[in-house]
Amino acid sequence: DDTVVELSLSGRGLTGHLPESIGNLPHLEYFNVGGNALSGQLPASMGNLKSLTDLRLYRNQFTGPVSMLSSLTSLERLKLYGNQFTDSLDFLSGLSSSKIIYLSGNDFYGLIPPAVAELCAKETTTCAFSDNSRLCGDGE
Repeated sequence: DDTVVELSLSGRGLTGHLPESIGNLPHLEYFNVGGNALSGQLPASMGNLKSLTDLRLYRNQFTGPVSMLSSLTSLERLKLYGNQFTDSLDFLSGLSSSKIIYLSGNDFYGLIPPAVAELCAKETTTCAFSDNSRLCGDGE
């Protein structure tokens, strides 16, 4: 069986962009490219990774929107901190099973949606939204 379910490339000094072909891994459950020097916008095909439960893109140089992640409703752990993502947090509204959401150190903006505030208020969920100067609400 050649099904890829885990891809861990953290701290490898990777540069460049994530390829659109990343969306061709429909069984991927764990994706970690944290702590590299990857840049650019996330490919729209990231929204195809419906099996993903753990997404770690932290400490890179990614920019732009992340709205394509709204279709990843199985996500339990989402670590996007330390990039330059620019988007509202509306993409989080469908992530009702998330346990960890770390979005600090980006450029997210707007109000924290009520569904996200409710999720983050649960004792079983840890959320971090600090260092997003255009974000309003009660999110730490």
